[in-house]
Amino acid sequence: MAQTDAAPTAPRMPVARGEYLVPHLRVLGACALHDIQTALTERVFTIISVLIPLNFLLLFLLFAIIGGAAPIAVVMQGHGPYARQFLRAMQKTDSFLILSPARRRRSSSCAMDVSLPS
Repeated sequence: MAQTDAAPTAPRMPVARGEYLVPHLRVLGACALHDIQTALTERVFTIISVLIPLNFLLLFLLFAIIGGAAPIAVVMQGHGPYARQFLRAMQKTDSFLILSPARRRRSSSCAMDVSLPS
């Protein structure tokens, strides 16, 4: 058997936890710096990218607040179990103000008619 003159490898020393994290933090910091520099040079796109989500948020909030007060009328075309279950679910939520037929005749406006087939 031939022996090789390779140097014995030293046993691996335990590495502290932070040493694995440092290279990744360096890359993360470089990416963040590049993104900030790009955002500062492209100010129009940065402003648009902030304003569009804020606009959607405002519109969704307005529709959620106003939509709960809108009266609706439910027309039961059939009296099956699914139609009754759906009507009960609509009555339990705060999203719909369901008008009875008598109140609907007295009311001048109704936001929506919902027809439930059998």
